[in-house]
Amino acid sequence: MADKEEWRWVCVDAGSRLDGDSDEEEEEEDEEYDPTRVDEDGLLRPLTRWGQTLACLPSSSSVALSFFLYGGRDGRFADGYIYPREVWTCSLKVGAAGERSVEWRCGPLVGDDDTATPKGRFLHSTCVVGRGLLVWGGHDDEDVFDDLHLLDTDTMQWRRVECEGESPGPRYAAESVTLADDLVLVYGGKDDSKAFNDLHLLRFTSADKQRAQWSKLAPTGQAPTPRDCGTATLLNKKLYVIGGSDEEREVFVYDVGNVSPAL
Repeated sequence: MADKEEWRWVCVDAGSRLDGDSDEEEEEEDEEYDPTRVDEDGLLRPLTRWGQTLACLPSSSSVALSFFLYGGRDGRFADGYIYPREVWTCSLKVGAAGERSVEWRCGPLVGDDDTATPKGRFLHSTCVVGRGLLVWGGHDDEDVFDDLHLLDTDTMQWRRVECEGESPGPRYAAESVTLADDLVLVYGGKDDSKAFNDLHLLRFTSADKQRAQWSKLAPTGQAPTPRDCGTATLLNKKLYVIGGSDEEREVFVYDVGNVSPAL
């Protein structure tokens, strides 16, 4: 049995709040969103939001992990909801004595006419593909998206992925997992009218990952009920699906070896 000390929660960053934020019901909505503004502690951090995604990549020996935060929604501003388009990088550092600290970096900043960068959105899906972050789907309270964008985490440059084949179509609150460096599996989600329980495979067809092919799978067995906002995790070549917006409780397992025997 592992030492209980190893199972503790530890807060490594208290986060950033708008000036005057409190637990009171009434909140001022006269602020303007500024991603470069430092907070009350004099630090640069992302503001609170929801519907965002967080992906992780291994880093150097002095930095245990690098987390990449993208998207989300915040409605506490004079202009209504905002959908941040910048990427936030959080480096988790572990000292010689085991102490932890984090450092946030913001960027790249983009203009509204930047087509290589995904439009602002929330409830999208993100997964790690090699050294890149693949963003698909989501919505902004007006449009539901089906575009694919890949962020090169070494250069911090976005590029749009051109796709062929039978795509899932515009969806949000879907789940995506990486099967291999050139292979991604997408499950479920919702469009404007209904939820889904299907599986789609995305295979990159060019070395630079600028082109990809969608295909719809035809799995056998008892499939999960259609759902959005569930969770999907890949473990030991099995896809585990649980939860969703209709309070589903069952756990479903799909053998990804049926998708690609080479996995």
